Amino acid sequence: CEIDYEKVTTGSLSPDEEKFFNRVIDDFQTCPSYGQIFYKEPQEAITIAEISRWAESIHRHTPLDMLVIDYLGLVDPEKHMSGMEQGSNLNRVVRQTKLLCSSFGSGRGIPILSPFQANREGLKDAEKNAGRYKLTALSMANEAERSSDYVYYSYLDDEHRTARALSVGN
Repeated sequence: CEIDYEKVTTGSLSPDEEKFFNRVIDDFQTCPSYGQIFYKEPQEAITIAEISRWAESIHRHTPLDMLVIDYLGLVDPEKHMSGMEQGSNLNRVVRQTKLLCSSFGSGRGIPILSPFQANREGLKDAEKNAGRYKLTALSMANEAERSSDYVYYSYLDDEHRTARALSVGN
């Protein structure tokens, strides 16, 4: 069964779609092999140090296998440092995140996933190359190019939408 996202958000699922959707939700909530998701929505600006403290406190009770930060462009390098130039801020945050990756859990380490915005030139280049991005497309932060172990991209244009497709690469 395929369910349209807009139908979910507008509450216009058919009875069969709603039945399927509820089975999927129940499966996500009750299947023990799926693990757990812990979520933190900051009420104000947050730093990598604060994210680290929060994740380490959870990790003491329930070992974490991955940390998702959505997204690094919204994280401050230090409290009240938003006056710095945005590219410098982002470079510092990316570097702090890389250090968190290797030091997490008393040196155990943890993979961190974060969406990252491509720059305009990178998008233009991807449009010319069948949706394939290059590392130089990482927006405003050359540290992301240096510190990332893996970079994955997704590309969607009108042709992809019509075909109900998405290009993904690394």
